[in-house]
Amino acid sequence: MPMLSIERRTVTAQPALFVRRQATPQDLPAAVGACLGQAHGVARTAGATPGGPPFTRYVAMANGVFTIEAGMPLTRAVPGRGEVQAGELAGGAVLVALHAGPYEQLGETYKAMERCDVVLGSRYV
Repeated sequence: MPMLSIERRTVTAQPALFVRRQATPQDLPAAVGACLGQAHGVARTAGATPGGPPFTRYVAMANGVFTIEAGMPLTRAVPGRGEVQAGELAGGAVLVALHAGPYEQLGETYKAMERCDVVLGSRYV
């Protein structure tokens, strides 16, 4: 299994920059990379410091196309620019998984998180 660990954490809200994009499953790696690059560029130009690892939120899926938001948390809020939107990562209880395997096996990690969520009895984001 590609997943190394799953843990429950309580996180505080953080400002973030992200890009919303649609992509097919085969195009996800390139789309995520492009979104992260754009968000990082805006953060760097604004003199903002990353507040943690990059993230990707899967907002919706319809007709085989994912709508994602990929970006980075920041230590302070800065305005978005162009496609890059300013927002906030919500605080609260979350499950965090460390995936260390091929991208194609990421689904196995998500399934493990869902099983863990049932045991813990809380929702994750």
